[in-house]
Amino acid sequence: MRPKFDHEEEYLVAYYRQYKKSSRQRSIVQEAITVAVGAAFFALGYIKNDVTWSIIGFGLVAYLALKGLISGTRYNGVMSSIIEKYEDALQAEDKRNPAKHDSTSNEG
Repeated sequence: MRPKFDHEEEYLVAYYRQYKKSSRQRSIVQEAITVAVGAAFFALGYIKNDVTWSIIGFGLVAYLALKGLISGTRYNGVMSSIIEKYEDALQAEDKRNPAKHDSTSNEG
């Protein structure tokens, strides 16, 4: 039995099912590119002695940090809710079919 999810939970479940979108490698590459561009702007500002470029570079890195903070706090509760719903569904399934799981148990 599949648990009932709200809109945000459905979004996260669908997102993590798509490996190409949700892979850690992809996230690292995207974040590394943003940090590299920000550092390049910051360095350009230092080399040209123009604080405007440094502010742009700092802004990109600050945007990345703020985006991570906001999405982390927003979806942290949603992920725990998804896990709770799946655990409840598994427990309900175990109660309905106890013999199904007893034969595969490795406990003493």
